Amino acid sequence: MWSSRKDVAPVVPAPTTKARGDAAEDTALKHLQRQGLRLVQRNFKTPGRGGGEIDLIMREPDGTLVFIEVRQRASQRQGGAGASITGLKQRRIVFAARHFLLRLGSEPPCRFDVVLIDGTSGHIDWLRAGYRPHRYDRPMLLQRIQQQFIDSADLKYQCAQALAPLVEAATSAVLASVTGGGKVLTCGNGASAAAAQHFAASFVGRYDRERPELAAFSLSADAAVLTGIANDFDVGSVYARQVRALGQAGDVLLALTTSGNSPNVIAAVQAAHERDMTVVALTGARGGQLALLLRDTDVHICVPHDLAARILEVHHLVLHCICDGVDAQLLGLPDVSTPHMESDS
Repeated sequence: MWSSRKDVAPVVPAPTTKARGDAAEDTALKHLQRQGLRLVQRNFKTPGRGGGEIDLIMREPDGTLVFIEVRQRASQRQGGAGASITGLKQRRIVFAARHFLLRLGSEPPCRFDVVLIDGTSGHIDWLRAGYRPHRYDRPMLLQRIQQQFIDSADLKYQCAQALAPLVEAATSAVLASVTGGGKVLTCGNGASAAAAQHFAASFVGRYDRERPELAAFSLSADAAVLTGIANDFDVGSVYARQVRALGQAGDVLLALTTSGNSPNVIAAVQAAHERDMTVVALTGARGGQLALLLRDTDVHICVPHDLAARILEVHHLVLHCICDGVDAQLLGLPDVSTPHMESDS
């Protein structure tokens, strides 16, 4: 009995995606080194999920740091290698580059290159500055930061004449209250709550100069009261119940809301009116629903802008003006020749 056997060629596994990628990077690295670039690091990754990876980080002879993405595709049917470098991929590469520069401790001239390899012919395209990440470019970022300062200053300058009489009226209302045995209750949400607390701290402590303590209380400062009211009643009444409990005729409610539509601040204003309190409202845009509730005896300081950040910046300046105005009325104008201690607040 005999048997015959056909020789069978061994099965060679197809290269994995990683193996193909490594081979493409080897090809790109050798090509770039022949062009005079020096390898700094390969396959740099940012920690954590969702970060970025840079295939090759190299340096030009002139010192320019080059972040290189290597792409290879066997077919042009889906746009070739370049088509796979999406906007999201670019953002992740730039994020990784920023991380690398932070570790480097310096920021030399940088460039983002792409090396495209045709998987069929082996042709290499080296695209210098293959994409320019404008959103993350340092000069663009610097200009954007400078523009923020300019926009803020422009808005304050525009508001100076229109809002100054209203700030004067608010200062007079606050001064009449605290010198007549009354107090200022402040409220707001989020960043406005922080501004309201800062105002109260400047009154109880000091704004710029030593003076007697002034009565002011932030309704957002007591977490136990806020959470207790919110739990037992509703979030919309967290300030109103405090106003009704603490407010008296002659007191002032200083209410901050950039939109003018915060339900809990609106409820606080209604409660203040029930107690015959004066309301000083700091809002933005067109004042929202709060503007419709204010009385002739109230003061409405509305910042004519729609961006909350810009509105808050003017609100902070208004609060500082009120504090300074009260100090000036109580203590007289400061002697600029006399140095004074600076506050950390």
